[in-house]
Amino acid sequence: MVEEIRSDSEGSIFFDLRTVHGVRDRIDRSYPSSFFKSLLDDDGSVVESVSVDLEIEKDADTYRIKGRLGTTIRLACGRCLEPYEIRVESPVDLLFLPKPGNSGQVEFEMSDEDLSTAFYSDDELDVGQLIREQLRLEVPMKPLCRAECEGLCPVCGKNRNTSRCSCQNSWRDPRFDGLRAWLAEDRGNGRKE
Repeated sequence: MVEEIRSDSEGSIFFDLRTVHGVRDRIDRSYPSSFFKSLLDDDGSVVESVSVDLEIEKDADTYRIKGRLGTTIRLACGRCLEPYEIRVESPVDLLFLPKPGNSGQVEFEMSDEDLSTAFYSDDELDVGQLIREQLRLEVPMKPLCRAECEGLCPVCGKNRNTSRCSCQNSWRDPRFDGLRAWLAEDRGNGRKE
C-alpha cells in the first residue's frame, strides 16, 4: 500500500510515488469531511468522510490511477434555497505524467485524451487535489432538491413546497398600458376609423 508522506491544512494529501511497490499498488483510505472544508466554497460542503479506493499502475514514470471515491455533499437547492444532501460515488481514471518543464510553447491543441491526463512533480502525487477535482465535477450546475421543486414565491418569498400564498404572480408590462386602454375603448365603443 502506498504510504502517505505528508498533508497540509488546505486539503493536500501528498503520496510519495517512489514507495509504489512493483507494477501495482493501492490507496485505500478514508479522510474526515473537515479536511475538505474549502472544497466547494459557498456552493456546499462535504458532510461525510471521503472514502478513497484507488489502484495505481506504474509504467516507468507514468502512473494510471483507477478506482472510486465516495462521500455525501450538502448543497443548497437552486429554486427553494433549502439544504439537501446527495451521495457521490465518483469513478476515477486518470493518467499521471511527470510535469514537463516550461517549453515556451504558447498555443497547443488539446485532445480528448488530454482531459484525463494530469501531472505530478517531485515524485509526489497530490491525491487531495484529485479528490477536490472529482467531487467538484459531481456537483450539478443547477442543484435541485427534487425535480418538481416549486421554488420560492417571487413576491412574498415563501417556499412553495411547504406553504401556499395568495400572491399575484402575473406581470403586466406597463409600457403597453396605453395600448390596453385603447383596445378596451375600441371594444366598448365599436371600431373607430
